[in-house]
Amino acid sequence: MGKIKKILSEKVISSKSHYYPDFFTIEVCENFHIHWRNIRMNLLEEEFKTYTQAITNSRKKWDILRRPYPYISTIYLSPAWDKLPSESFNPTRMAIELQDVGKNNLPEIHFHYRNIRIDMNKKELLEMCELFNEAKENMK
Repeated sequence: MGKIKKILSEKVISSKSHYYPDFFTIEVCENFHIHWRNIRMNLLEEEFKTYTQAITNSRKKWDILRRPYPYISTIYLSPAWDKLPSESFNPTRMAIELQDVGKNNLPEIHFHYRNIRIDMNKKELLEMCELFNEAKENMK
């Protein structure tokens, strides 16, 4: 954790997303998808290998340490990677997509930032827009 110099924008929102509040899965199709609640991270095979190895090693180290919370200082459970596999799936993409809502009532909005997708409804998008607009005003 760092020291906060200035909060540019902040909003109290619902404690759980409208979409997938308790969802977790890892799947592979066109690439690897790690779904954690309403966030989907897309990884290529080499990225997936690096990520899962770091998670596995971190868990082993944590099982040995078992220090009580709160932590007096940062505990690095995995090394800081000097070089990660190339992020070539969507390295430059940032987008907001309005989705067709089908029979299964899937999320209406996809917010993409590089290889991460956040699913939300229109209300959550409007809250995010307010947050970004406030941050933009506070940066002046």
